[in-house]
Amino acid sequence: MSVALGIDTSNYTTSAAVSRDGRITFFRKKLLDVGNGERGLRQSDALFQHVTRLPEILEGISADGTPDAVGVSTKPRDAEGSYMPCFLAGVSAASSAASALGVPLYGFSHQRGHIAAALYSAGREDLLNGRFLAFHLSGGTHELLLCDNGDIKITGKTLDISAGQLIDRVGVATGLGFPCGAEMEKLSAGVLPEVRPVLKGGDCNLSGFENRASDMLRGGNGDRFRNDPRGARKIRKNAGSARRRRRVERLSAVGAYGTLRMHHCRTAFFVRQRGGRCPACRTVPERRGADPAGELK
Repeated sequence: MSVALGIDTSNYTTSAAVSRDGRITFFRKKLLDVGNGERGLRQSDALFQHVTRLPEILEGISADGTPDAVGVSTKPRDAEGSYMPCFLAGVSAASSAASALGVPLYGFSHQRGHIAAALYSAGREDLLNGRFLAFHLSGGTHELLLCDNGDIKITGKTLDISAGQLIDRVGVATGLGFPCGAEMEKLSAGVLPEVRPVLKGGDCNLSGFENRASDMLRGGNGDRFRNDPRGARKIRKNAGSARRRRRVERLSAVGAYGTLRMHHCRTAFFVRQRGGRCPACRTVPERRGADPAGELK
């Protein structure tokens, strides 16, 4: 009979598990506390919370048998210089446990942990030494990986924010608690925004989704977006109108300081007297009237 203890402090959850002959017999986890409206924690704060939670997480774990080995997440990925302080909490606890029990200690990267967990859940542990593609989507990572007999190569990635960051940023903006994945899943109700990511070869940009959601919320539809996700189409339409209205209001606010001019280069500006030059091309534009709303149609 083989018993293994696993400890992980690589993200916003302090967790530990016991595996007996390849079957999970003990699992306990606890989310870190993040303040309302916050989109994460500083590494020093995350490290402190992991350290204080580990004794509670590991309490009573010996009832599942004495481990023959201890495993722990030690770094984000198998690359030189890959490091984050929050991993130190798990490494310290795992090293102490392995030393006290006189059993071997095995370190793994957060990236390999995600891949192994996916294969375990799918019942395909046989692929661990095979060749396959894997998506690594987590709080700070968005990658397409080529796994070949234990070697991992990044073949595609996000060029700006990750999928997890997108979900959390939009969720916090609507008033949800961090991390927002579970609540956002409930609210989505299968409704997807009509926004496509920008693709550049095997890479992508996801910030367009965040920008669209921000536009929708700035249009005064935060509660509707949060409570009635199926009204997303109307919200997008109203958000466009709201943006145009705000632009007109800004121009109207400064209208008292001059006359609105609109040049052929589409530069809108105000001047105090005739002969004012376009700030973009430095030529004198023709007068188009003093009605801001009319100029922006």
